[in-house]
Amino acid sequence: MDNILYTYNPVLDADINTTASIPLRYNTCPELKLEYAPFTYGVIIETKDSLNIQLNNYWADKEEMWNIPAADPYAHNSLPFAWWFNDVEGFLHEYIRNPKDSVKRDSVYTVVGSKSRPAAIISGTNGCTYTETWDESGSSYTLTISHNGPVDITIINS
Repeated sequence: MDNILYTYNPVLDADINTTASIPLRYNTCPELKLEYAPFTYGVIIETKDSLNIQLNNYWADKEEMWNIPAADPYAHNSLPFAWWFNDVEGFLHEYIRNPKDSVKRDSVYTVVGSKSRPAAIISGTNGCTYTETWDESGSSYTLTISHNGPVDITIINS
């Protein structure tokens, strides 16, 4: 359990990115920097030559779910998935499978102190995209993932 890092953006009530610089204890690289958008969390398993990351940032714009005018008790009939109105669990299940929020947000990882360019293996089912940069003079590798939902990442370094 010493090699597992639980990371997250702690800001819940504002659209603020947070950053962190984490000293690595088991990896050949000394430091991992990260930047998370709101509602992002990552579980990072640190090994000698890789970082295995389970990343998620699912953030749904639920305004249409909850924005029912109090003056009209029948307004819920016009909402999408209105048949679920009296079944909150069913409604949420259907909404989660068919979210109205398709905005992708960036999560950024920078591995500092690698002797050579790391390689990334990325898998996710939410249509994520990513970019990689390698700064040879600064020995830093940056991986930026644009996503809305879960992504599995392995960064292999030397």
